Amino acid sequence: MKPKGPHEYAGPCPLCGGATNDGFIVWPDRPRGGAFLCRKCGASGDGIAFLMQRDGLTYREACEALGIEPKRTATSSFPARRVHARPRPVHPAQMAPVPPAPAVLPCKEWMASASTFLDDCQRGLDCIPAAVVELCLHRGLTLDSAAAHGLG
Repeated sequence: MKPKGPHEYAGPCPLCGGATNDGFIVWPDRPRGGAFLCRKCGASGDGIAFLMQRDGLTYREACEALGIEPKRTATSSFPARRVHARPRPVHPAQMAPVPPAPAVLPCKEWMASASTFLDDCQRGLDCIPAAVVELCLHRGLTLDSAAAHGLG
């Protein structure tokens, strides 16, 4: 965290892993453990809310961690469930590379049919209308390049 002013600090968001180094703003002098705001994920609140989101603490545990007296005093008013911490997104550079799936060729009957179709299309290049030839030339193709690369 870098100081942005006398009472403000900025850095990357520990909740969403924000891409910028100044998108997460902290005001430590505010009551109830300070305040925070992430400009990327929109998370905001006081220090208690931050610990509940980041560490999955209950309200009482977050208050104890910050040395703050909880607002509620009755034990029964505290929920027993924990708030689950947000999963941190993984940067693509940290992911293990995934090998590509092996190529599977179509069956021999399909390949024979496709080859026959391609041959028919290539033979059709000899008798195509002038408008189609003009269109091919406009797109940077000549009849010779089409024949050389198997276009039909």
